Amino acid sequence: MICFPLTQKNFIVYLITATVVICVYPTKIYPVSENKKKGNDLLIYTYEDSGKELKIDQGKEFEVHLSENPTTGFLWAVLDPSPPNIQFMDKRFFRRDDSPVIGAGGVRIFIFKALKPGKSVLHFVLKRSWEKGDKHADTYLLRLLIE
Repeated sequence: MICFPLTQKNFIVYLITATVVICVYPTKIYPVSENKKKGNDLLIYTYEDSGKELKIDQGKEFEVHLSENPTTGFLWAVLDPSPPNIQFMDKRFFRRDDSPVIGAGGVRIFIFKALKPGKSVLHFVLKRSWEKGDKHADTYLLRLLIE
């Protein structure tokens, strides 16, 4: 085993390296909603549902869970938060409970309600708010058929 002397300089380098790896490495965390835990039939869509067309009943609430690390500046945003047959209800952020690292990622949860029958598209982008134009790190597209 090779050991490096733990000088103040080495310690700082190790700490910065570990922080960068943990904070920048993309995580896929999809916490279970409190409604799901209580046995309610809440629909939860995740990153794996991107691009799919999914059916949902009129009047039903649903959530979109997307991994996010706000400390990097990248935040998920809805391009058109209120299509005519979908109501935007709320958005929340839950950080990882199992990470002792300050600045660790978590999950952004968007809550919507399907108002009336028809087709609708929700388009999300992961971007920094201060960067102008179409520059974004990722996209998420959810096609819904409300019945």
